[in-house]
Amino acid sequence: MHWVSWDDEYVVFEESSGQTHQLDAFRAFVLNSALEGEIQVSDLLADMVSAMTVQSPEAATQLLHSVIEEFETVGLLERTSV
Repeated sequence: MHWVSWDDEYVVFEESSGQTHQLDAFRAFVLNSALEGEIQVSDLLADMVSAMTVQSPEAATQLLHSVIEEFETVGLLERTSV
């Protein structure tokens, strides 16, 4: 994967699929954290809370699951276990 960033916007080029994706800062954080190795959703949520201001843990959890599902749909991430 190749990354380019401008302020809080990121463009990711996935060589294997030939697809380019535009990400906001939150999505870039999630993808980058996940690409560092196998990670549990609970660990990723803890990283989010420590790195960002989270107003509602429930909303953050819902958003995180939504972004992970989005990444799985476009082929940027693959779930290894449920």
